[in-house]
Amino acid sequence: MRIRLLLLLALLAAAVPAAHAHQGDINFVHDPSIIKSGEVFYLFSTGDGLLIRTSSDLFNWKLAGSVFKTAPQWTRPYVPRGNNLWAPDISFFNGQFHVYYAGSTFGSTHSCIGLATN
Repeated sequence: MRIRLLLLLALLAAAVPAAHAHQGDINFVHDPSIIKSGEVFYLFSTGDGLLIRTSSDLFNWKLAGSVFKTAPQWTRPYVPRGNNLWAPDISFFNGQFHVYYAGSTFGSTHSCIGLATN
C-alpha cells in the first residue's frame, strides 16, 4: 500500500507543471494570511510589527509596511523585549478589516491575543 501511495504521489508531481516563481519581497514569510481589496492582494505575516506585503497578481510582492510601528502598550507584560507579534489573521466583516494576532516572548508561558481594526 505504501509503495502504491508513493508511486501515485510521484506521478502526480510529474504531471503538475512547474509553478510560476514568486518575485519581490516574499522570502521568509511566516504565518501568512491573505485578503483581496479591490484589485490588490494584501499578505499579512509574522514579523516586526506584523508585516504587510501587496501584490496585484499573487506572484510579485512588495513590502508595504507593518500593522504596528511598535507593539501596542497593553502587550508589554506579554512581549516585554520587543515587537514579537505573530500569526496574524485578516478578515473583513461589518465594514471593517479585522487583524487578529498573537504576542509572546519565545519560550514563555505568557501570551496574548490582540485585535486591530480599520
